[in-house]
Amino acid sequence: MSGKKYVDKNTKFSEVTVGMYFSDESRVEKKYFYDNVKNYIIFLNQNKEITYRIRGEEESSLNKVKKLALVNGELNLIPNLFRKDLNLQMAYIYKLAILKDSDSAEKMLELLENGITSRKKY
Repeated sequence: MSGKKYVDKNTKFSEVTVGMYFSDESRVEKKYFYDNVKNYIIFLNQNKEITYRIRGEEESSLNKVKKLALVNGELNLIPNLFRKDLNLQMAYIYKLAILKDSDSAEKMLELLENGITSRKKY
């Protein structure tokens, strides 16, 4: 047995801790937001990417937020030293989109994109 602790369908997102794995081998490095009722979790994985999981039939506005994946990809090009607060902003944007507030998510995404651009200059 590998000793890895996996998140299964019966694990509440409030019970997910750093070091646990999802079935796709994404390891939780930091947990940002979760809700057991709305069935989502947003976390930093071992590749230093902000990602999420949603359970059930809950429809989100993630696909309505233009450039979300693009900006998340750009975020990964920033050195770790300059990325901590930007990761939190990206996690919050995911939360807004999951909670169907795509207008606010779009506005926050634009601010984040500006922050990424300014940090790339250094």
